[in-house]
Amino acid sequence: MDPQSSLSDNPLLVLEGLPRFDRIEPQHIQPAVKALLEQSEAGLKKIEAEAQPSWAGLLQPLEELDYPWERSWGSVGHLLGVKNTPEIREAYESVLPDIVAFSLSARQSKPIYEALVALRDSENWNSLNDAQKRIIEKRILSAELAGIGLSGEQLVRFNEIARELSSLSTKFANNVLDATKAFTLIITSADDVVGFPDSLKQLTAQSYNSWEEKTPEIEATPEEGPWRISLDFPCFGPFMQHCRKRELREKVYRAFITRASEGEINNAPLIPEILKLRKE
Repeated sequence: MDPQSSLSDNPLLVLEGLPRFDRIEPQHIQPAVKALLEQSEAGLKKIEAEAQPSWAGLLQPLEELDYPWERSWGSVGHLLGVKNTPEIREAYESVLPDIVAFSLSARQSKPIYEALVALRDSENWNSLNDAQKRIIEKRILSAELAGIGLSGEQLVRFNEIARELSSLSTKFANNVLDATKAFTLIITSADDVVGFPDSLKQLTAQSYNSWEEKTPEIEATPEEGPWRISLDFPCFGPFMQHCRKRELREKVYRAFITRASEGEINNAPLIPEILKLRKE
């Protein structure tokens, strides 16, 4: 297949209209990120070479550089949260180091940082509106928090820490997600759903019918059940609000607050590592 043809059909690279979540597949992620990185690295070099301490000469090009990432990578991140599959997770993690590396190089760009500071300290500052000033101040702060003032071994170590934190944070989030998906409470008694609004009954019956471990010969209905309770917040929140059975609320609540706290998806060992790296 022609690479250019493949890219032109990649829904992650379509920047007009709403994101085409119905068309995005795991195999689209790596080619889209590779294309965006090549485009963005060239764009960043151009901005650095032509940086002017003005909104039109600096911030507008930076906003144009950011938009494809907000659109495409934002869509990938959203899918990772709401439709997490091993394939999406693998594709996401395979490109994450390159994303982190580019993000650091952009935020640690001295020509851009110096132009931002020059704009803040210039007479043009007073001609900007409050929103523009806030954007500039946030970019300056972002650069400073990203190690713009470091050099040599300190900068190398800072970037190592950033990569490690990114990996640990992703693992932490995946563990929480896996623990959330692993919990199931099946309610079969109509007495236990007294007080449930119709919307919650419909949601939990539908959840049972789409459950991989459901009894094949049983088809749940909102009126008769069974009703499957999960820790996904669209279910967990209304359940905790409307369930009249104290023991059921306690069981679900305890499961929610102790997610990813045991077994292979235990986040407890990760927390000290993350705190240590952040402190360093």
